[in-house]
Amino acid sequence: MNRSNVLVFAIGLFALLLCGCPRFPRMEDGFEPNDTREMATTLEVGVPITARAVQGNPDVFKFMADPGELLIFTLESLGEEDCVAFTVTGPDGTELFADQHFFCGDRGFEPPLTVNGVGLNMGMEDRYVLSVPADAGGDYFLTINELGEVDNLFDFSWLYRLTVTTTGLAE
Repeated sequence: MNRSNVLVFAIGLFALLLCGCPRFPRMEDGFEPNDTREMATTLEVGVPITARAVQGNPDVFKFMADPGELLIFTLESLGEEDCVAFTVTGPDGTELFADQHFFCGDRGFEPPLTVNGVGLNMGMEDRYVLSVPADAGGDYFLTINELGEVDNLFDFSWLYRLTVTTTGLAE
C-alpha cells in the first residue's frame, strides 16, 4: 500500500470515528408497530409469543388484570445480543419497575426502581421473570427496550419468547 492510500484511509477512518459509527437497522417482528402504550400488543394468559426487540425501538405489551392478581411475565432468550431493559407500568401510569441501566453490560451498577413488591428474577437458562402484584384492576404494560453499546455498528436485537401467567391473590 503506498503512502497516499494510507493517508486517505487514515483520514477516512478519522472522519468516521469523529462522526460516529453508522447504524444498520435490523428487521422487526410482526407485532410492529407496538412502540407506545396506545399501540401495545395485547397478551393472553398462557399464550406465548415470539418477538424481536430492536435497539431504539421499544416493544410494548399490555395485559388486563383483576385486582389482587399476581402477574408473572416470563421472557426466554432465543438468541442475539440480549441487552434488555424492562419497564412495567400500572393502569394509572405509575412505573412499578424500571431498569436504570442505559448500555449493555451495566446492569447491576444501578438497581432498578421498584414499587409494591414488583421483582425481577434473572434465572438460569437465559430467562427473566418479572412478578407484578396487581393492586388495581386494569391494563398493565410491559415495555422491553433492547440496549446497545455506544459504538456498535449494527443495532442490537434480541429474540425472545414472552408468556404471561397469573396466580390468585397477590400476597
